[in-house]
Amino acid sequence: MCLDDSCPVRESCYRYRAVPNPRWQSMLTGRPWDNANMECDYRMPLMHGDRTRPLAECDEVAKRWWERAHSKSRAKRLATMEGFKDK
Repeated sequence: MCLDDSCPVRESCYRYRAVPNPRWQSMLTGRPWDNANMECDYRMPLMHGDRTRPLAECDEVAKRWWERAHSKSRAKRLATMEGFKDK
């Protein structure tokens, strides 16, 4: 699964549009799209018959994931900074 909601080829990429497996699912949590070379090493073209989710649903899932990731990261940084304020 890919969560790069800024990728220009996400509409036609199986990794972005696939239906997640409820038992086991690996995720690409970075942004693998390479602007310099205009390509993605992880892109898997959609094939006829692939089970996929609507693009809007995928975008919403990715948006929520990035918001949670950034808020947790921000909270962790702020907690670390609080320790330095007292010293």
